[in-house]
Amino acid sequence: DIGNHKKLDGLAKTISVEFSEKNSNIIFGVMNVGEYGYESSIIDADSGITAYKKKKTDADSVPYSFYLALPPSSRQGFLMLPRYGGDGIRTVVGGLIAGMFSSDFPEYRLHIKPIVAAEYIRDVFNRGQIEEIAIEKNEIPSDIADIFGGKCGVPGKVKIIVNPSDKKLFKKDGIVSILTNSSDIASVFNIQNQDQTEIKVKLQVDGGERTIRLNNPGRLHAYYDITDTVPIGFDGYPERVALIREMETLTRDLAARVGIQI
Repeated sequence: DIGNHKKLDGLAKTISVEFSEKNSNIIFGVMNVGEYGYESSIIDADSGITAYKKKKTDADSVPYSFYLALPPSSRQGFLMLPRYGGDGIRTVVGGLIAGMFSSDFPEYRLHIKPIVAAEYIRDVFNRGQIEEIAIEKNEIPSDIADIFGGKCGVPGKVKIIVNPSDKKLFKKDGIVSILTNSSDIASVFNIQNQDQTEIKVKLQVDGGERTIRLNNPGRLHAYYDITDTVPIGFDGYPERVALIREMETLTRDLAARVGIQI
């Protein structure tokens, strides 16, 4: 039962779940995830005095609210998880749930992947504006090497940044076609030795900045900054009821964009 305390030795983490709602279509609550395996001193930030000596078996449990929507008669669902700064639990939770699912239903497979649906990618680029494109090569091309020393294929790195005053120079359709696997990079960018080239697109969308690597479109994840939307509770974490409501709104919005009814 995932609701009980579990010790994940391979990851040096602990996890337990508090369910707020469980029905056939919607599950939400809080996952308490902690990390253990090292000693440290817990310092009082105001006085600088050591308040507690953390043992190797102590796990600092952090509450992560979650929202899981399972549309009726669908093979797909949505799992919404929060991040605090750079810390998240997608890998831990995904592996745990997939493992339990396979154990209970060995004839089926459960895949938990970031949202990279074509409809989502097109929507992101329709709402956003391309600010610049950076082309990085992991060797110095012969024409540039000639300028500095005349040696071809010298190991190193060359970075070209295109940042025009008129952003209309960038054609979104070509980039979207690469990310949705409708076109390859060679058909959009005339670049030699593509295996040694990385192309990064800097995009302004929803008041924030995102960098998308065209060589690895699978890393285009659906992240939303809701810092200014959800109030902070007395414990320093997002207020749970408000966070769950925001997760529900985002889940329904994403589902509608990729054509799934919740």
